[in-house]
Amino acid sequence: MPGDRDQIKSKELELREAEARLGPDSPELIPLLKELAEIYTHWGKFSLADRLHRKIMEITIRESGPESLTVASCFNKVAVLCSIQGRYYEALPFYEKSLNLYKKLAEHDNLAQARLMANIGTVYKILGRFAPAEEILLKAREIFQKESGANDPMLAEILMNLAGLYRDLNRLPAAESLCNTTLEMSLNAYGPEHPRIALCYNNLAEVYTAQGRKSEAEELYLKAIEIKEKTQGPEHPDISIYLNNLGDLYRTQQKFVEAETIYRRALEIDEIHLPQESPYLATTYKNLATLSSVQGYYDKAEAYYLRAISIYERTLGPDHPEVAEPLVRLAELQHGQGRNSEAEALCYRSMAIWQKGYGPKHIKVGEMLKMLSKLCFAQEKMSEGEAFLKQAFEIK
Repeated sequence: MPGDRDQIKSKELELREAEARLGPDSPELIPLLKELAEIYTHWGKFSLADRLHRKIMEITIRESGPESLTVASCFNKVAVLCSIQGRYYEALPFYEKSLNLYKKLAEHDNLAQARLMANIGTVYKILGRFAPAEEILLKAREIFQKESGANDPMLAEILMNLAGLYRDLNRLPAAESLCNTTLEMSLNAYGPEHPRIALCYNNLAEVYTAQGRKSEAEELYLKAIEIKEKTQGPEHPDISIYLNNLGDLYRTQQKFVEAETIYRRALEIDEIHLPQESPYLATTYKNLATLSSVQGYYDKAEAYYLRAISIYERTLGPDHPEVAEPLVRLAELQHGQGRNSEAEALCYRSMAIWQKGYGPKHIKVGEMLKMLSKLCFAQEKMSEGEAFLKQAFEIK
């Protein structure tokens, strides 16, 4: 394990002393900066790790120039930290600059290029660019299968990302198959108690949840949380993701007390360890909003939804599919209050986002058409409502 919480302060002191002795921009600081950045990353202090990797990047560019494989590695490190913090638009150009340098300076290092392709594909998926995401992830998988073999941990990560893409596209049998393959590979590579195993359990649980296999999903979420707490501490930011998923599961089972307890713990972790503009924080607000809504606390729910939408828009962009989800839920709340024209406007925007991100025949577009039909009927716009309903039934 790269250090523990008690060692962080001593390592920070060591860095300050080295900076005073060598100067704040000395290349001799790089090994110590990397070591401390690794410790920060392990314990979820991502903004601090990001700052150190940017400093490493600046020193490296000054010492070796803007075009070297070391600089390419620095770009990748910064991109990874941006992605972890939900700053995907910022991450993508760093990944692309890194890949371009590898293509130029290490033309025959296909595995290094494939790793970067996998990272770029993942960001494409998160940004809702699904067709290029699948294309580049499949290309990366092909390279690893050909040049590295079936047991490479990076191949498992690529398969995990493909599984997430297929889950988002509602291609659930393909997603489940890839999740099981990834879990088996990761167990062989890391053993049963490793953060990667926790992630595998969480991903498979998400597929089970989508398939309605709720008891199996709950068991896997609890396993994921237990492993993460044991290996990286009870306040690691990734635990918030698993907690939100478990809270969603409890909410859909009408276990409201359990769900709120889980969400509140996730919110506490988010507010302490993540930036105020993190999409993970927005997800927790969205889930608290939905729970408040089903319990009849409508004013509180609307405030949470608006906060979540605002954060998603600023961090992911106004047309990201994540923005559509709280828009739809807010529309449902407004419809329940008789605010049908406001709800209709939100639904039009949500449908446009989903059509752009998922395509015109996706199940979410069909659901949105049904919602618009209901809103039109509520406003006695019968012909429009019937047209929306007909379009919805044409989507299978």
